[in-house]
Amino acid sequence: MGDGYKRGFENRGACPTHLSAECKIELGWITPTVVENNLYDEGIDYAEFNKDVYKIPLGMGQYFLVESRKRIGFDQLLPGEGLLIYHIGVG
Repeated sequence: MGDGYKRGFENRGACPTHLSAECKIELGWITPTVVENNLYDEGIDYAEFNKDVYKIPLGMGQYFLVESRKRIGFDQLLPGEGLLIYHIGVG
């Protein structure tokens, strides 16, 4: 969420968004849950309330990070809400 500082036309900078899951992991703030099996019934709580981040390994130094974002709290000025899936390539 590199543009969180400018969310909203009238409140520029008033409410920056949460950092991305990747940034929080790099800073040591969260540890992702590595997905090894299907999680059909697993709920993902919003980033505002929890540290739920799932890492799905793809091989070859690549993986997905999955988190849930909702327009509340620090994320109140996001342009949308729902699951946010990052494709990460290492190397």
